[in-house]
Amino acid sequence: MEGVANVTMSSTGKKRKGLKQQLRDTNRLLSKSDLPETVRVSKERIAKLITQEIKEKEKKERDKKINKKYKMVKFFEKRKVTRKLKSLTKQLITATDEDREALLLEIDNLKKDLNYITYFPNGHKYISLYPTTSTSERSLQMRDDIYQSITRQVSEGTISDSFHSNSLCDSQVDKKVHDKKLTDEFFM
Repeated sequence: MEGVANVTMSSTGKKRKGLKQQLRDTNRLLSKSDLPETVRVSKERIAKLITQEIKEKEKKERDKKINKKYKMVKFFEKRKVTRKLKSLTKQLITATDEDREALLLEIDNLKKDLNYITYFPNGHKYISLYPTTSTSERSLQMRDDIYQSITRQVSEGTISDSFHSNSLCDSQVDKKVHDKKLTDEFFM
């Protein structure tokens, strides 16, 4: 029954066998004792390749299923972080010098959170930054390890900073702060 589901039509109109059916056919052929050695070697190679393709296909399907499951959670967390970033950049424009340092530190932490959400490894269960229920120590440790790994990769330049691909860039924030100081009545 499962082999039937994997069978598709080729461009010539003939049925093409699925990977599992091909593997079964190859294994049946290999089980014959009167098979010439050259054919046996080539069929063993084919069997290994088919097995590898099956494993890759199963991994892709599993990753796709996990990504689909956590897509909404990641979306809402990303939305929370971007809204908070936007609000802090507005506050930064009107902030005093002593508040500015704290705001810049918080903005930097939110940028790291955004990178964590964006670059969380595919195929792993997503560990929320803002969980609604308590999480285990193991999950917290795993989240911290992944968080540090992503932060290190961004600082090394291995992966790009996801914050700079959004509309809120440091140069835009600095420009807004500078323009605000120039147009503020206090400085005139």
